[in-house]
Amino acid sequence: MHNQRLWQRAQQHVAEGRLDAAEASLRGLLEREPRNVPARMLLSSVCLGRGRLRDGCAEAVAAAQALPDDAELIATTAMCLFRVGETVATRQCMQHPEIARTRDAPALARLNLGLAGRLTSRGSVRGDPAAPQIEATVD
Repeated sequence: MHNQRLWQRAQQHVAEGRLDAAEASLRGLLEREPRNVPARMLLSSVCLGRGRLRDGCAEAVAAAQALPDDAELIATTAMCLFRVGETVATRQCMQHPEIARTRDAPALARLNLGLAGRLTSRGSVRGDPAAPQIEATVD
C-alpha cells in the first residue's frame, strides 16, 4: 500500500476514534519510513490516548532523533516531549541547529508558551544575520 494512503488512513482512523486501527496503519507506515516524524508523533499521541505512556514517550523520543530542519516540527516535538516529562529529549530538540537559525517567530512563540515559559534565550542577532548568536535552553 502506498505510504500516503497509509498516512491518510491513519488520520481517518484517529478522527473516527479507532485508535487500534490507527496504530496498525502508523506502524505499517513507519516500517517503510522509519524517519517520518509526523507519523511518529501521531503514533505517540495514539499510544498516549490508549493509556500507554511508556510507548507514547518512546515514539516521541524516536521522533526527536529524526528531526528535519523544520522549526514548526521541532517545536511540536519539543512540546510533546516536555508534556510527558522527557526533559532531556526536550533539551536535545532545543539544541537542534534549526532553532538557532529560524526566523519563524510564531513557531518560537508557540514553543515558549508550550513550555510554560521555561524557554529562555540569550545572545545577540548582531553581526551576520544568517548566523545569530542565540542560545535557547529549557529551565
